[in-house]
Amino acid sequence: MLKSGLTDAGFELVTPLDPALSGGVAIAAVDSARRGALVDALYERYGIACAATGGLRICPHVYNTAEHVARAVSGARALREEHL
Repeated sequence: MLKSGLTDAGFELVTPLDPALSGGVAIAAVDSARRGALVDALYERYGIACAATGGLRICPHVYNTAEHVARAVSGARALREEHL
């Protein structure tokens, strides 16, 4: 859900689409000069904690709901033009 949502939002994935090769981690390509601001804005505006390691790195876990993932994608989509 996360990887397809980020792709649909216009992000290029660094993480392979094959689930066997990603382990639940999704990394989208974001210019290194803008990663920190995007990660900060996702947390401040949408409550989504992620990292700027290698791009926009979002790592959902078993305790995250589909609503959390949808909010992460929605926030990333809204902030994409501002930070890419």
